[in-house]
Amino acid sequence: MSKMFNKKIFLLLLLSLLTSLVACQQESESNDLTQANNNLHENEESPIQAYGVVEIPDSLNIFIDFPVLVKEIHVKNGEKVSKGTPLLTLDFTDYQNSIKNKELELRNIENDISRLSSELNKQQTLLNNNQDPAIINYQNDIYYLESLRKKKYEEVNKSKELFLSGAISEQEFKNAEIQLKDIEKQIEDTKLAIQASKILKEQELEKLSRQIAAQKDQQSLLKNQLEQLKEKLQKEYLENNQLINPYNHAIVSNINCKKGDKIEQQILITLLNQDEMIINVDMNEEFVKDIDLNMPAIITPEADYTRKYKGKIFYISNQAIQKNGETIVPVFVSIDNPDEFLRIGFNVRVEFDNQQNNE
Repeated sequence: MSKMFNKKIFLLLLLSLLTSLVACQQESESNDLTQANNNLHENEESPIQAYGVVEIPDSLNIFIDFPVLVKEIHVKNGEKVSKGTPLLTLDFTDYQNSIKNKELELRNIENDISRLSSELNKQQTLLNNNQDPAIINYQNDIYYLESLRKKKYEEVNKSKELFLSGAISEQEFKNAEIQLKDIEKQIEDTKLAIQASKILKEQELEKLSRQIAAQKDQQSLLKNQLEQLKEKLQKEYLENNQLINPYNHAIVSNINCKKGDKIEQQILITLLNQDEMIINVDMNEEFVKDIDLNMPAIITPEADYTRKYKGKIFYISNQAIQKNGETIVPVFVSIDNPDEFLRIGFNVRVEFDNQQNNE
């Protein structure tokens, strides 16, 4: 009897223990599921993270395409420079002399054009007003011959009367007529000479006009050549005989020359516009749907996690690319508060707050 009672008690205790274990397991599974859901909810609301590199897309290759001698180099690669900072000192005296020679050649041409044009106008006016010296001489000859013909005409008439009256012979009368005809022929020849002289003068003036036109063509060519020569010196980065930084803030990226180099066509130095610093982000394709233009971003450099920079997405590429075995989409992020600490090539972590963007 006592043994059966003990057995029942043991079974009741065993059943109670099993019930407690099942209840604990169910409660534990319920707690795990709740925690998983909470973690999932937290992950859904956490910012999108990506990694990128500090870059400067705006650069200036200072190219010289005329003969220079590099006299001094005032900066080093990687150096930060402010606007107007001298970069290189150059000597291009020979090039400046070539400009002066071209200017002198142009002035000589212009003086020739002025002289020839003045002569053309003068000769044209004389010709139009019958004031050309050669023509005047012919006209004076005509005046003289006309007066001579008048006298000879009167003599012929008298000789005719004398011949008819028998006072002179027929031969004497004919001689008078021959003299008159000779004078008349001289008058006609002189008139023809005037016409020929005018034609010759017009030909001379036409030749002079062509000469002036040729000089003007040469003048135009010289002006273009001179303008091209001077244009090479009219650069924002060239001041007197020095190359200077035209940006407000820049970084010297590449010095492609050394002191004493003689150069005619070459990029001497490259500048990066520090004011245009951006972050080039490799965005995994699965997150592209969750970002948009102007989405706020927090930038943290790997070099110092305590530093934070604000920015926004201003470009999302329309083309995905393969990089390190993954499909990524290039995304550009602006930097609202850059400082002297940020450097080109720095690796950064970027967090995009899609919740704040949606608000």
